This record gives sequence, structure tokens and C-alpha cells, in this order.
Amino acid sequence: MILKTGVIKDDRYLDHKTGHAHPEHPNRLKAVYRMLDAEFADVLIPIQPESAPLEYLELVHTPVYIEKVLKTADHSFTSLAPDTPASAKTYLAAWLAAGGCLTGLDAAVPRISGIKRHPWLQTWLKKL
Repeated sequence: MILKTGVIKDDRYLDHKTGHAHPEHPNRLKAVYRMLDAEFADVLIPIQPESAPLEYLELVHTPVYIEKVLKTADHSFTSLAPDTPASAKTYLAAWLAAGGCLTGLDAAVPRISGIKRHPWLQTWLKKL
């Protein structure tokens, strides 16, 4: 029996544009996607992320910081910090990345009686 592994993958992550010299350049993620498709397609289960609920983001970030990230949508290119460039869709890539982590966690942790999973996971589990 071949065990399968879930991978959270979304082309909208590529919309986080950081400039050519930054290590988070979209080409790096494209290379990872190509490698996964070429070498592991038969053992990967694609997981589609959804935006994390705002109340979950607020567990780890202040409302001021969340607003700062959301305002990157107003600029084609800006910086959140000296080493943190952001583009107009960085906010969406970040929001999806946080939601993808939640979705992956829900998929990896067995259902515990009384613990409600995220609603978007129920649809994904039906596909298995």
C-alpha cells in the first residue's frame, strides 16, 4: 500500500511578488511545483487552501499588523519591513497560506469527538 501525502498548492501563492533578488521569488515556488508534479504526482493529494478566518489570524497577529498587510493591496510594490517586500496580492497569498496551514492540519489530525473541523475540510474528505 502506497501512503499518500497532502500538499497545499495554489497558483495564487505566485502572486506574492518580491522582486528578482529576493529568495521568495515566484520562480522558486514554480520550481517546487514542477518537481512535485514530475516526481511525486502519484503519491500527492492536492489540498486547495481557503482564506483563514480573521479571528484565527488575530490569534497570532495584531489587528494593526493585519490591516498593514491588507493595505499592501493598494500598492504594486511596497515593504512591510526592510527585508519583507510585498506586492498588490501579497495579502491574498498570505491569507491563503494561513488558511492552507489550517486545512492541512485538519487533514492530518484525526477527528476527535467534540472537536469541530473547519467546514471546508468536509468537502475535501468526501473526495478521498
